[in-house]
Amino acid sequence: MKNETKLQEPYFYNKLLYKSICQLHESTLKHFQSIATDFKELNFGNITKEDFARITAGNFSELHQRYFKEIESNIDKLGLTNQFVRENMKNGSEVPYNDFHSKTLKNLDNIQFSKSHGPAMPLSITNYTLKNGMVTFTDLDRERIKNNHCIVNLDTDTRRQFAKLAEETFENLKKLKAILVKDNSSLLFGRNALYDEDTEEVWMDKETLHFIK
Repeated sequence: MKNETKLQEPYFYNKLLYKSICQLHESTLKHFQSIATDFKELNFGNITKEDFARITAGNFSELHQRYFKEIESNIDKLGLTNQFVRENMKNGSEVPYNDFHSKTLKNLDNIQFSKSHGPAMPLSITNYTLKNGMVTFTDLDRERIKNNHCIVNLDTDTRRQFAKLAEETFENLKKLKAILVKDNSSLLFGRNALYDEDTEEVWMDKETLHFIK
């Protein structure tokens, strides 16, 4: 891949970021696939990454022109010359296109909503595998995301120092969790919980010591 990180030793791997990015892509996969399915049902054939790029950019004009060019071609093949009949057939063809347009905008809204609540990174069809009109999120896609977005080569003193402190901080947070689990399990749940099991974060300041037995 052109922009893929070339791994060097040592490097820092952000596991939490990787997990978050993958969850984002898994949750939006159904919306990308829905667009691909609706696209094919409109007799456009299998969607391409170029088609996806236009759609996600909100550029429907080319698709609209392509659709009605095909409609006019089919009407010509029928040998219809009556202008009134031709216009009625074209107008009737607006309905399936408008349905596609409406459903696609809804899917794009759902994708944008997920993106706004996920990690700061581009959410693009290029992060998925697209083949024969099917959108999938494969192990290869995950590996590419890991290498391109979640790994940093520790090739400077500042990066190495940051990675060392980050690892020490992570280990200390695990020790704090162990203390809470062993002696203060009541603090793990409820309104005043000091540990968030979903994010694996420990909330800690000097006031917390009042709760530690």
